[in-house]
Amino acid sequence: MVGGRGRSRSPRELADDPENWPHADLSGHPAAAVVQAIAAALQGVMAERGLSFL
Repeated sequence: MVGGRGRSRSPRELADDPENWPHADLSGHPAAAVVQAIAAALQGVMAERGLSFL
């Protein structure tokens, strides 16, 4: 399985500033950038529906 248990670091940990994860620079880590984009899209849909992710 690609990724999965073989992955040693989460996409968030690849960010230059993990505390700024939603907007962090993920240059050089295309897979982490994809996860970031998916998370941002999900956050937008949840906000439109009045849902909270906290």
